[in-house]
Amino acid sequence: MLIEPASSVTDAVLALAALFAASSLSGEGKTYTRWRWAFVFIGAAALLGAVHHGFLEETPSVARHTWAAITILVAISISFVLSATISTVLGEGRGKILLAVRTVSLAVFIVLAVMGHATMSTLMISEGGTMLIILGLWATALWKRTPVVTFIIASIVISGAGGVVRSLPVGVDIGGWHFGGAAWFHIMQTLGIVLLFFGVERWGYRRVEARKIRRGGTWVT
Repeated sequence: MLIEPASSVTDAVLALAALFAASSLSGEGKTYTRWRWAFVFIGAAALLGAVHHGFLEETPSVARHTWAAITILVAISISFVLSATISTVLGEGRGKILLAVRTVSLAVFIVLAVMGHATMSTLMISEGGTMLIILGLWATALWKRTPVVTFIIASIVISGAGGVVRSLPVGVDIGGWHFGGAAWFHIMQTLGIVLLFFGVERWGYRRVEARKIRRGGTWVT
């Protein structure tokens, strides 16, 4: 029997959504490779989270190591989201300073996680700044009148709100399962993944269509 069935199952659903997104992106090139890796690491973190909530939560000696691994996977996935966002919004080879700073902050977080300081609060604080940068970059793209960016911004906002919900004492019993903050967080993250996938996929489609129009001698924004 699962220790935390709602949290475990919703994490498993999140993992499936992320891994499906990784395998279904149709674009090619380095930028799409980064997006795929972002989804893969999100999926890996969620899959390990499903095991953690389902079978290891009541074994602290093991659970603290799996939690550390989960937070590291999440941090790596956010690094790929930042890298993919930079190359998508700004262009390949841009944003090197941002990536350098992110590499340092990621290394610091991994050290903290290995030392046993990988709490949810630590993750939110250390990764919150990176997510704000990502949000700012997409806001710039929205200012340039790219409609599909709305889905990506919504994804980031929903995921961030999910992190807040995760820390709140919320809970409701449904069908004998207790849906606490972690379960609702996973549900919101899954919605975020769907929106992010749709936004990235449509962004690539628009760029391809724009190139076709441009080659034909007409430019349409």
